[in-house]
Amino acid sequence: MTLSKYAAAAAIATMTAIAAPAGVAHAGEAGYLARLAVDYDYVVTPENEPAALRAGYILCDELRQGRTREQMAASVYAAIPNATREQAFGMAYAAQRELCPETAE
Repeated sequence: MTLSKYAAAAAIATMTAIAAPAGVAHAGEAGYLARLAVDYDYVVTPENEPAALRAGYILCDELRQGRTREQMAASVYAAIPNATREQAFGMAYAAQRELCPETAE
């Protein structure tokens, strides 16, 4: 996936509300969303939850291809204008720990 596609997905996940009903999150998905909201102050709503999950899975795909969590955090930080470095790192960390723990370093 190109950086521009990743950047668009990350921006959608955190900045845009999508008018789609939230589904039932699996345990890893629920943990990911909880970490984003509680630990990193992302506002996760039923409207943007599907996009947030898609962004998390995109991060996992990139991690599985050998990119580091730090590289992914830098990409998130560059893609989301209002995100702090801590939030960008948090999104990558939460995805790795909750959605794709097999990629943990």
